[in-house]
Amino acid sequence: MTTSKDILAGLALKHDKDLFVPECKTGPTVCTRHFRMDAWAMKKSWAHPEYTCYEIKVSKGDFVSDSKWTNYLPYCNRLYFVCPAKLISVDEVPDGAGLMWCTTTGKVYVKKRTPYRDIDDNKLNDVFKYILMSRTAIGNEHQSDNLQFWRNWLVEKKINYSLGYQVSKALRHKIETEILDVKHKNENLEAKMSSLQQMKDFLIATFGCGYMEEIRGRIEALINGEAGVEIIKAVCDMVDEAQELTYKISKIRRMLSKRQSMKVHNPDDVLAEDDDSE
Repeated sequence: MTTSKDILAGLALKHDKDLFVPECKTGPTVCTRHFRMDAWAMKKSWAHPEYTCYEIKVSKGDFVSDSKWTNYLPYCNRLYFVCPAKLISVDEVPDGAGLMWCTTTGKVYVKKRTPYRDIDDNKLNDVFKYILMSRTAIGNEHQSDNLQFWRNWLVEKKINYSLGYQVSKALRHKIETEILDVKHKNENLEAKMSSLQQMKDFLIATFGCGYMEEIRGRIEALINGEAGVEIIKAVCDMVDEAQELTYKISKIRRMLSKRQSMKVHNPDDVLAEDDDSE
């Protein structure tokens, strides 16, 4: 729920470079008739100063029953009613006044702009006297500049903090993305290695089926090239070993076939006979 303190804080932030006076009176507190404005601001400009009065309303009943706001008009060029968002509608604001809404985060913004009115500057003398004598502490001429410096420093620090968080978040996202990319590439490499292993098994299985010469010819063609010579030679050695193994398997098959046809019961005789034929 937005309170009057929240609205005052939002107005003070809006006028951080101006003279801003909450609970500003139009004259001395005692012995004279005076009015009390919820907030009053003066734009810091020697050539074109501008004075704004604010009436804060946090309930609809207070706004409807307010009949004193016209008494503040001689002391300001613009007058605004300021309330929580949507409490007062634009159509309800009387002529000669404007409307501002305050969000739940404390930001105030204009819903209806009030027209600029010329006023008699002499009417402001009592306001200036009240501010000087009751609300002001005299300090060094550069004090306001130092105060503004530290305000700017705090704002810049907040911006840098927000920027650091955004950069950190972006870097974290980039790192996570690169990790996922490496993971996908690793999975692709493993799939390729599995395919190559299957191809290797297929080539070994087909050495005895008439493809030996074709495979050897392709490997020799690669050896004559520039890429992967050492690896290709190693593959050729594997091919020779596989061919020798294929020859031995074929030899055993012939022996078994001969044994079945001759119905020989002593396998040593078959081996000896086969060695003699070789």
